[in-house]
Amino acid sequence: MADLPKEIYLEIFSHLPQRPLRVVSQTCRTFANLAKSLMFETLVFHGDAQKGSYHVEDGALNVWYPGRSKTVELASLSTSIDEVIALDIARYTRCLKFGPRIYVEGFWHRYRQWVENQIHQEIDIHNFDDEEDFEDDEEFGYAGDRRIDAERRARAGQERTVVEAAERIWADKLAAQCSNADANLAALTRLFRHMPRLERIEITKWSCDLADFGFENGYDSEVGEQFASCKTTWTHLELLSGSLDASHAHIKHLTLPAIDPLSLTTNSSLEALFARLITLSFNIEDILFLTRTSSTRATALIKLIQRASHTLQTIDFRNNTTSHPQLPETDEHFLEQLFQAADADAQEQATPLVFPQLKRLRLRSIILNTPSLIDFLSEQPVLESVKFEYVYLATTGYKWGDVAKALPPTCRKFYVNYCGHELYRPDSPIAYNHIIEFKPYQEPLPISTSWQTNDAILEERWNDISRQEALVWPLPPGSFRQNEQSKSKEEWIKEQRNLTWREAEFERI
Repeated sequence: MADLPKEIYLEIFSHLPQRPLRVVSQTCRTFANLAKSLMFETLVFHGDAQKGSYHVEDGALNVWYPGRSKTVELASLSTSIDEVIALDIARYTRCLKFGPRIYVEGFWHRYRQWVENQIHQEIDIHNFDDEEDFEDDEEFGYAGDRRIDAERRARAGQERTVVEAAERIWADKLAAQCSNADANLAALTRLFRHMPRLERIEITKWSCDLADFGFENGYDSEVGEQFASCKTTWTHLELLSGSLDASHAHIKHLTLPAIDPLSLTTNSSLEALFARLITLSFNIEDILFLTRTSSTRATALIKLIQRASHTLQTIDFRNNTTSHPQLPETDEHFLEQLFQAADADAQEQATPLVFPQLKRLRLRSIILNTPSLIDFLSEQPVLESVKFEYVYLATTGYKWGDVAKALPPTCRKFYVNYCGHELYRPDSPIAYNHIIEFKPYQEPLPISTSWQTNDAILEERWNDISRQEALVWPLPPGSFRQNEQSKSKEEWIKEQRNLTWREAEFERI
């Protein structure tokens, strides 16, 4: 093959996954330099042990791709950064994923309280192990209740030694984090000066696994709640924003996992970071402050979003950093309580914030006051597409057609997935399981809305399934393509439109 321009090789290599890229990088110096720019586009600092992922190649063959090579701790972050700088790979980085192991103040005090409180919590039969647990017990009702109660009461004593040992390790790590704070700030500042291509920062969650400290049960989701990862997110962001400011570097895209908006503080570095963003993806699990009955306000977060409002083109609210945030049981939520105009002086008089460059909006897992949603959407002058996932319209008398009608004329697409509208009855509690499912193919929007479903979602589903099964030959009995091989793509899509799909994309008529 005749020599091609480097740009063409780079375009070809950009379509390769990591494993073939590593092979390419070992062929010659020219290809090694080209492959490096792709292999290190994303740099990961994370507190978990080495991880990786499986990919299907050559039919059903699982190939293991290793992930990061070492665990990164906040206490020794400066050392890890110096190693990266020495390797001369930071200059290729476009995205920094940041979630080093961090030790939070007061964790073991909260853990002891949690263990004590478990004694008084109702026992869930879903935690029973086997049939013997369902045998009758005169005092407790079930044998499983007696067993779990005994385990809970014995837990504090059984774990005392390992907790005390873990506490000593934790105290040393906290002291190291404190003493190395200035060194970490300086190291990150140096790192950002070696990252001329950096555009995106994604803060990722690290949750404490008690197995690292000798506990038998290891990680427990309820124990993880004592870790307060929503507060560590902001700790990381403050460190990163200070380093960006000191290095005179800027980013365009920011992703945040769970944050606690009521405990946040802001500063000039954070405001400078937000003022240049074009993408903001974030998750708030406790959104009670969005209700009209709440007396609390997310003042600092509101101010930062206002700073970002002039440049933001994409907003992803309640993103996928958690599998599915818990929906509140009562009350409607008002978007203007978060996306609030700067001149709003009182909660009841809050007006929607205008984003003059906002093109893409995604809302997920929220029960909304429909007039509030309509007011917010209608104020966005250049909005092009909207995605609604697990969004429920709780205001009686409003349906998704009303939302569609309110979308600005610039909006050409909107997408729904597992959404709902209207209550079953006016006195029903406002919760997702009391709101009527919206089935877009069975309930087409009125012609007056100027919107109709297209087949983009169904076409994508057909192509995905066909692509997956094309890797395996011959087709196994009962497979999708074997069962559907007599149908054309058009026939299959027509058939699916008659089913109760709760996912659809709409387009302007």
